[in-house]
Amino acid sequence: MSRQLQLSEVIRQLREELSKAIHEGADEDLRFELASVELELAVTIEITGEASGKVRFMVLDGGASAKRSSGTTQQIRLVLDPHRVTAPNERVSIAGKTISGER
Repeated sequence: MSRQLQLSEVIRQLREELSKAIHEGADEDLRFELASVELELAVTIEITGEASGKVRFMVLDGGASAKRSSGTTQQIRLVLDPHRVTAPNERVSIAGKTISGER
């Protein structure tokens, strides 16, 4: 059974994971500069029947896009340029230990 997440939830989770990697790598000797982050997502577009006509982008979990017809899913690519609010002109460094199950 496929599961859907709102696009805002996917971005929130990404933000949390990047923040965790930055924090955990603060004392590491080897660091990586975080440039842009690219996401390719399979999404369904849901339009509510309300007068406001809101549109929601629902992200499909892994493997679910293959089970959907091509007419109901779209591929979108987001390029994010993360930075800290307190130092917007500085590049962010990340590092950290690999977590069990992580690729």
